[in-house]
Formats: sequence, structure tokens, C-alpha cells
Amino acid sequence: MLIPCIDLQGGQAVQLVHGRKRELAVADVFGLLKKFKKYPWLHVIDLDAAMGKGQNDELVHALCKSGRKDFCMKVRVGGGIRTVLAPKQSLDGARARLLLEVPFSVREG
Repeated sequence: MLIPCIDLQGGQAVQLVHGRKRELAVADVFGLLKKFKKYPWLHVIDLDAAMGKGQNDELVHALCKSGRKDFCMKVRVGGGIRTVLAPKQSLDGARARLLLEVPFSVREG
């Protein structure tokens, strides 16, 4: 199964190369959502929140709501979500699955 992903940065959908260099930016985020309407799932990542450089809460909420309401998509959201309570404000009523970031360390030996 393919799950399209919309990565958000600065209020735009972006594609980063190696997680750093911006290769592509699309201002019409909802036009991109419409292109993905045939898929049952959508994955939305807030890169600004993941990198600790702000957030796109209103846009994430609107994408989740539109994906579910307009296209009957199931939506997964990630990026900067470090506690279960964090997304309450931004996603309240949008009904999305959350991808919680859990820090861990690997010890050798």
C-alpha cells in the first residue's frame, strides 16, 4: 500500500534532500491534497515542529479535516509531537492518528 506524504515547512509542502536542502516547494498545499484524493491514507509531517523551528498547526489541522471530510481519507500526523497532550490544541476535532516521537539512546556493550 502506498501512503502519500505532505511534508510541511514554512506553510508550504516541501521536499527535502537528505533532510536538509529544499528541492521542491509547493504553495498550493490543498491542491496537492486533491491530487492524493484517490489514496485511502494521507501522511502529514510538520517539519518545522520536528526541527524545533516553529509549527504549522493550523495548516495541519485544516489538511486533516479536509482529507477526512472532502476525500474520506484516514490521516496520520507526525513531526514534533513529543507528548500525547501536545497535539490536543492543533488537532482537536480533526481526527488523525498521531506518530509520537520518542527519544532513545543506544548503548554498546
